[in-house]
Amino acid sequence: MVIHKKTRLTPVQRQEIYRAYHTEKKKVAELAREYHVSRPTIYKILARGRHRDFLIHHSTNKRFRCLQYGIRRLAKIEAQLVTRESHLCIAFVLRLL
Repeated sequence: MVIHKKTRLTPVQRQEIYRAYHTEKKKVAELAREYHVSRPTIYKILARGRHRDFLIHHSTNKRFRCLQYGIRRLAKIEAQLVTRESHLCIAFVLRLL
């Protein structure tokens, strides 16, 4: 399984959180502090844990994960750079006059 570098919790830790909440009766704020995540993250883990789903989910926003988006974004940035460069050239020429 490939885990993203910004993933804070492994599936094992997610199971531990679910178990600690239900068997040890730890509070959500306590768990959030212990694992260095927000309370909404703990609530999401508990909700998915009810279905025994402790896996790491990928982003549902496919736009950012596809090559076509990246190429379109790159073309847009290149166009902005060309426009900016032409404006700078015009300004430089006007100063010389």
